[in-house]
Amino acid sequence: MTKIAFAAALGLLMIAASEAVFTQPPPSPNPADALLTEVRALRTDLNQAASASIRTQLLVARLQLQEQRINTVARQLSDVQSQLMSTNVAPMETRMRQLERMLRGTLSDEERTSAEQEMTELKVGLEETQRRADALTAQEATLTNAFSTEQSRWLELSQRLDQIERDITRR
Repeated sequence: MTKIAFAAALGLLMIAASEAVFTQPPPSPNPADALLTEVRALRTDLNQAASASIRTQLLVARLQLQEQRINTVARQLSDVQSQLMSTNVAPMETRMRQLERMLRGTLSDEERTSAEQEMTELKVGLEETQRRADALTAQEATLTNAFSTEQSRWLELSQRLDQIERDITRR
């Protein structure tokens, strides 16, 4: 019996020793590994910040170009509107009515010829002015559409810049 007890005790001792070897506490974390993890996280943050900075700079440059385009179109639109306002046909029409009344009345041959010649010149001038006004009106419509389009692009770029700003403040 002593041999059996001794063998059992020896077996229990071996099992306990093997469990002690296999159940050792995990090694304490290496401080270098923790530092490496932190450096990697900082590098990722730095890359994200650099990327946001580059995107922001590009959008600001695009925004400035868009503002220049808007200002150019606004100036052109203002010029066309000024030209359109200067194409006033009312004085010509008033003079034509005066000449028509004169021609219905009694005039000498010389006065009649002069009035008819002035009337012809006024008709040509009136037609020319009307064509110019029509062309300016079409140009005004085109520039108004261009102005609206450029403003929409500016707004889109501004919104993208605002989004980058919100993204930066969330971090």
